[in-house]
Amino acid sequence: MVTYDLAQYSWNDTQSVTVVSSTAEVIAVFPLSFLLTGGCGNWSYVLETIGVLVQTESNAGVGGLIDGTGASISAPDQKLQAGVYRFARGPEYFRKNLPARAGDASSTRSDSKRSSVNQTRFRTALIARDFSCLVSETDYEDCTACHIIPQSRPDVYQAVLGISYPPPLFRPAAGLLLSDTLHHAFDRLELSFW
Repeated sequence: MVTYDLAQYSWNDTQSVTVVSSTAEVIAVFPLSFLLTGGCGNWSYVLETIGVLVQTESNAGVGGLIDGTGASISAPDQKLQAGVYRFARGPEYFRKNLPARAGDASSTRSDSKRSSVNQTRFRTALIARDFSCLVSETDYEDCTACHIIPQSRPDVYQAVLGISYPPPLFRPAAGLLLSDTLHHAFDRLELSFW
């Protein structure tokens, strides 16, 4: 699977309209400046785009958006405002966020040596930046590209970065090279940085 940078990064806009599912999975992020200056500055465009991204049962209807107060976006021409909105086809938006499934590849202690498009690019970028373990100076061939904050906790990245859209988890700023031994200690919380 190949992923692409979010428009949010290209527009360099800290304000966005973020649409999430009932389980807090991000469906779409729209830079607010894009919506307001791109000629699509209304909820109709957002809802139409979500309709393309979300598969619903034929009798479920298009669905709607619920803001942080629980109010629905009722008029398509209502003024756009930055924030996180929950997509709902009905009462499902009342469910609490579900914890990550056991054995999920994005869990806090996932295998950092796994081969994926994102992990390979992440490792290559860290090698280009760091050359070796930042603590022990072990050669990069005996190092693991690891995330400073667990990959399974995008909420922590969002809090640290002060953003509401999905964080750039595979950018070099999100990680560092550690020798394999130090990486295992880091994963066991025997080692920390501040």
